[in-house]
Amino acid sequence: MVAHEVVTGYLLKGSDIRREAVALPGQGLATGQVYIIPQFIAGGDWSSLIGLANQSGLAQDVTLTAYLEDGSVARAPTNPKKISIPGNGGIRLTAEEI
Repeated sequence: MVAHEVVTGYLLKGSDIRREAVALPGQGLATGQVYIIPQFIAGGDWSSLIGLANQSGLAQDVTLTAYLEDGSVARAPTNPKKISIPGNGGIRLTAEEI
């Protein structure tokens, strides 16, 4: 699937869960760089997947922090969550796993 805007409400074969897709293009290396990713939803008929890729040959540590709509940090036992991504590797987790 290729799109130039957010794709909403599509179904995968064999599933009745509606999906949306958002992609952030790969970024150059920078220490302490911050990116904001759109809202993620979990529960009901929704499931959010977050995929991160590491195109360098070295392992990279990433910190993911969830914020509430008012800008405050969401209270959760694993927030913020530190994740190590192997060199030339990637991860894909659900919002619940993070």
